[in-house]
Parts: sequence; C-alpha cells; structure tokens
Amino acid sequence: MVKWLFFMIAGLVSAAWVLGSRNQLRTTMMLLTIFYVFPTGWIFYNYTGVLLVDFAIIAALGLGFAAGKPVRFFFKEISIPAFILILWMCITSTKALDAGVGYAEVSKWIRGYLIFVCCANFLTHEKDLRAAIYILLAGCAFESLLGVYQWRRGSLGLDFLGERLYRPEWWRAYGTFYVPSYFGNYLIMILPIALRLLIFYRPPQKKDTYYFAGTLGAGFLALYATLARGPWLSFLAVIVLMLLFTFFKSKLRPKVKWPIAAGIVLCLAFSLKYTDKILAQFGEERKTAALSRIYLGQVAWRLIQDNLMFGVGPGNYELNSPRYVVPIKEYPTALLSEMVHNTYLLIFSESGVIGITAFSLILIQMCLICFRMFRSNHGLALNMAIGSAMSIIAMIISFAASPDIHNEQTINQLFLITGIVFASELMERRHTIAQRQLQMRQRREAMQAKQNAMVNNGAPALENEQPVSARVTPEATVTPGPESVRRPWPPRRRT
Repeated sequence: MVKWLFFMIAGLVSAAWVLGSRNQLRTTMMLLTIFYVFPTGWIFYNYTGVLLVDFAIIAALGLGFAAGKPVRFFFKEISIPAFILILWMCITSTKALDAGVGYAEVSKWIRGYLIFVCCANFLTHEKDLRAAIYILLAGCAFESLLGVYQWRRGSLGLDFLGERLYRPEWWRAYGTFYVPSYFGNYLIMILPIALRLLIFYRPPQKKDTYYFAGTLGAGFLALYATLARGPWLSFLAVIVLMLLFTFFKSKLRPKVKWPIAAGIVLCLAFSLKYTDKILAQFGEERKTAALSRIYLGQVAWRLIQDNLMFGVGPGNYELNSPRYVVPIKEYPTALLSEMVHNTYLLIFSESGVIGITAFSLILIQMCLICFRMFRSNHGLALNMAIGSAMSIIAMIISFAASPDIHNEQTINQLFLITGIVFASELMERRHTIAQRQLQMRQRREAMQAKQNAMVNNGAPALENEQPVSARVTPEATVTPGPESVRRPWPPRRRT
C-alpha cells in the first residue's frame, strides 16, 4: 500500500514538474538521472518489471518524438557490441533451463541502452549537461546519507525505494542496493567524478564547490561503511592512476587547493579511529570468505568448459552450478553452488564466448568515449570525462571480485555516465561545426566588402580574389545560434 501511494505521489509531482517547466525535456532527463538508482517499480518476474526509471525513459522519448526531434538509436561508438550482446543473450535464453529468467536479464540491458540513447539525443546544451551532472551527484548524496544512517542507526524504512528492511549484515551500509558490495561499486562510479569537480574544476559559483565537497565527504564515509574490500581497492587504484595522469598536463592540475588540505586532515583524523577495522577486513576473519571465492571460480570454470559456445543462459548460473561442484570438506555444497563472484566468469558461463567478447567490447568502447574528451578545453566536460573514465576503470577492476552485472542499477549507471560524456562530445562537435561556418561566412563577407570597396574606388577587382564560398559537407548542417555565440564552447587544444 505504501509503495503504491508513493508511486501515485511521485507520479503526480513529477508530471506537474515536467508540465510546468520551461524545458520539459530537460526536466524529464533530470528525473531519469535520479530515478535510475532506485530498484523499485512493478516487479512481476525475477526482480525485474516496469521500474521507476522506465517512466522517465518513456516520457523522454515521447517528448522527443512529439517535438519533432530526430531521435537516433544507432551510434557506431557503442551500438554494435551492445546489439550483439542483447541479441546473443536472447538466443542463449532459448536454450536455458528457465528462459523467462534469461529474458528478464535481457530487459536490463535494453533499459540501460535506452538510457544511453536518451542522453545522446536529449542532452544538447551546456545547461542540460550541468543539470544532469548535478542531479547525478544529488542522487549519490542521498544514497550516501542513507548508507551512513544504516551504518550508525539501522534501516530508515524506505522499502518503497528499494531499501532492504532486513539486512543480514546489519553493521554494513546497503543504501537501496541488495548487498553492500553493489552499493560500494555504485559509489566508486560516482566519487571519482565528484573528486574531479571538487579539486580540478572551478565552477561559476563558489557554492558549487561546497556542494561537491559535501557529496564527496558523505560518499567517502558511506564507502567505508560498506566494508566492501573490492570497491575499496578498486577506488584506491583509480585515485592513484588519476593523480599520476594529472601531473603530465598543466590544464589537468588542481584548480581549487583548499579541499586538498582539508581532505588530508580529515583522512588522518578518520584513520586514527578506523585503521584497525579497515585492516581487519583483510585479516584472518575474512580469509574463509576470500578462499570461498576461489572455489566458486573453479566451479564456474568447469561450467564454462562444458558450455563454451552458448553458456547456460542469462540468469541461469545457479540452476546449473550444482552439477559442477566438487565437494570440499570445509564448505557445504550449497555455498559452492552460489553465484560466482566474478562478473567476467559469470558472463562467460551464462552467455558463452560471444557474450563475454561483446561485453568486453562494450567496456572498451565506454572507456574510448571518455578518452576522446580528454582533449576538450571545456572545464566541466573535461573533468566529467576524466572522472567517468576512472569510474569505468574502477568497475572493470571491481568486476573481477563481484557479480554486479546482474544488478540493473550497475548496468543503468554504466550507460548513463557514458551517455552524459558522449552527449558532451556531440555538443562539442556541433559547436565546432557552427564556429567553422561562422568564420567562413565572416571571411566571405569581408572579402565581398573588400571587392565592393575596390569597385567603388574605380579599381578593377582582382581576378584571383573571388568571393569565398563555404564548403558544404555532410556534417556542416548546423547554423550557429545565438547561444553558441554568446557562450562559446572552448575549442580543443591540439597536443
């Protein structure tokens, strides 16, 4: 009853906000950017169904079509491996013991890809980009504060948003995720972005810096509260990588210095109290759990060898794994039959060699989309791209110790972050084309004025100085509007 009441109120408030806003599409994208993290909705089969974010996706596409916008569904940068994975998962589902579970997993990937489509098509201006990033951080702040509350006090009672009221490991933070490791992996995909914007970006308003600092502080505390070793190590690795990468180019160096000093002091104060608990996560108390991950991997590898081409079908791993368990005295068979804690082995065992290849290509393409924006001179877009690249690399590392790919929130987040970066690249392309057209028109007008002046003065026009006409290329179809002239997007710096 509470969930349906929440959906009714949320639907009415969201509809009123969208209909009453000046830019309805931008408002809808803001809703999409915050709704994706909540695993709540009309769940009718195997933890999937019509989720809260689906309404925002449908509304965004509907508004786009109604406004007559050309909505693209194919992008050479990522569509081919995504289509191959989705199609192959559908094929392998037909051979699975439970085909319905397989199709439920396919729906998660379709939803994630549609989120990318919405970002690429409907984030078209700098205000759209800024709104999407700030709302993304707002969602992280909410999840972080909820996680800190769970760590110190217990569940808050937000089961209608996906919070687990009964948490088996009550001393750890869950957020609105099913297990703490999923929550930790969510945080390590947001915190590098918040860190980049806090230290390496000077926002137009000083209060934005405090917003980034608050989000980052709450996120760090929530990440600790998950007590998830994999996300900890992945986050530490990408922070070191980010700092090493930053020192090689002057434009990537810190722009705001005070958060560095404040962060060092707070980290030292935090470590004085919690160092022992952090080290305990890597001590003898967790050794048994770590060894069980190795045995789970061995079970998965035996399953892969027997189902190399097609796998056992998406979501069907645990229906088949008991047949491949070799009994071990210290561990019950039920434990060794659990889902393997390695996303790559999980994809390989469920979708075969074609599935793992397509999945790997998707991750590579996501990184390449972010890398291409490293040459941008637009501060917000540049730091979003670097932070997003570090986030995806963190997940690539963390996937080796977690089966997150069955979690729709993780899939949504990967496509959302990549979609925002890709949208900023499309903005830069459009601005570059508009600037070239403007420069060529000004040059043509100046040349024409020079010839007119020579004719008026009685001098013959030079034969070699003909009016310059702009070359028309397939991409040069954008007319520079007033916004692009008033708020120029800095050109890329050639290095």
